[in-house]
Amino acid sequence: MADCNYRAWESGRSFVGRYDDLELFVRTTDSARVEETSRFWLEGFTGSEFDASAAERKANVTIPEGKVRSTRLHTQCHARAHTTST
Repeated sequence: MADCNYRAWESGRSFVGRYDDLELFVRTTDSARVEETSRFWLEGFTGSEFDASAAERKANVTIPEGKVRSTRLHTQCHARAHTTST
């Protein structure tokens, strides 16, 4: 897993050179694996040194996985899909 974490950190480092003028906003899921990867990516993007035991930065938003949906977005999209035009 440490190799995957390093690759995520390295990816974050490569993105900062291309997108350093953008405001950083990161979303992740509550899956432990995905959340861990996002923390290492953020560490790389923000210029922190790689430390396999200490990726502390968190995403701005964590989206739950599973059967739970974003009810507001799901309701809006579902309503549009079933609205008939006259």
